[in-house]
Amino acid sequence: MIGHTGPVLGIAFSPKGDLIATASNDKTVRVWKPDGTPLLTLNDHKEQVESLAFSPHSNQIVSVSDDKTIRLWNLDLDDLVARGCNWVDDYLKSKPENYPNKHLCDDVQPSAQLFLEKGNRIVTNNGDVEGAATKYREALKLDSNLKFDPLTEAKMIAAPGVRDEGGKLAQKGKIKEAIRAYNVAQEYHPNLQILGKHWDKLCRYGSLHSHGTDVMFACDNAVELQPENAQFRDSRGLARALTGDFNGAVEDFEAFIQQVKSTEQKAQRQLWIESLKKDENPFTPEVLNSIILNMI
Repeated sequence: MIGHTGPVLGIAFSPKGDLIATASNDKTVRVWKPDGTPLLTLNDHKEQVESLAFSPHSNQIVSVSDDKTIRLWNLDLDDLVARGCNWVDDYLKSKPENYPNKHLCDDVQPSAQLFLEKGNRIVTNNGDVEGAATKYREALKLDSNLKFDPLTEAKMIAAPGVRDEGGKLAQKGKIKEAIRAYNVAQEYHPNLQILGKHWDKLCRYGSLHSHGTDVMFACDNAVELQPENAQFRDSRGLARALTGDFNGAVEDFEAFIQQVKSTEQKAQRQLWIESLKKDENPFTPEVLNSIILNMI
């Protein structure tokens, strides 16, 4: 058997005796027929492969490498072909000139798992909840053991992406759209984890774009989750000042001063506090614009 470019460190026969696998310091695993015909080269390891073994049904190989990883390789050729057809199906449909080639997949039977994976990709990459739910329904038809509501599942998977899109909208100053995205994310997944940093982003950008009242709930949520986080107190202080709650703003800025080390930041907040205590709002359009520029 010729093919490896370095010493062979391990060898294994499949339980059925119809395959041989070899591990090498050339970072690859190779699969052969007993007569020496090469079948597959598996080359995702970053360092030499020390050992390997077949699964009881000969459809998988596990390999151990000096790159500190253990990899599981799928040798179920029918499944691999089905996955390939599943991946290129949308491409062929979008490229009419290539569509005649689709006959290569005509005899491939789809599996429930493939429909589940395709649904996951659709909702994760495109946020297409309805499209994902359609794929999940196909999976349910093929596997009666699957028990879930397709639309609910699609929404739950979509929720983190919707939440993150809300943060991006906030950064662009599209605050009402951002709030709507956060609300939709929570509707999709009532138990979705929204961290203090997510609420703080909505709070701070919302305040800077004249929506302090609209985002105050987000400011409070961030501080409630992490009351010792200086940035969250600073953001809420800004929101409070811009909505007329000067006493609340002073409280937050004083907490910020106690928690940070930067003398420059402390001095700036102290000036704001002095103005607020005089019942003066220090946040002129110029100051707000300066804060925005420093955040870019």
